[in-house]
Amino acid sequence: MWALMLPTLRNARTLPGVDSTLTAAAIGVGGTVIIGVAGFWASVRNTNKTAALTLRALELTEQGQVTDRYTKAVGQLGDESSPVRVGGIYALRGFGSLADCCHCLK
Repeated sequence: MWALMLPTLRNARTLPGVDSTLTAAAIGVGGTVIIGVAGFWASVRNTNKTAALTLRALELTEQGQVTDRYTKAVGQLGDESSPVRVGGIYALRGFGSLADCCHCLK
């Protein structure tokens, strides 16, 4: 690419008092800054995607735990032992109050 631009650069007019080395250095620094900003932006995007995926995994885990607890509580209702049945009733009662504040039961 630079080889294609070289004839144009050779024939370009230079401003009085402006060194071509200084101009080339400014172009190089500008390009470096642009590449650095692009890399930073890509990093931020990847971090945001990772955070969203982690949040989704956490929500799915929470839903699975609630389902397991509910299934276990319903199973306790059919137990022969009276204290176990009462424990199942209290567990299901807890789901009623949990549904008011927990999005996973709605």
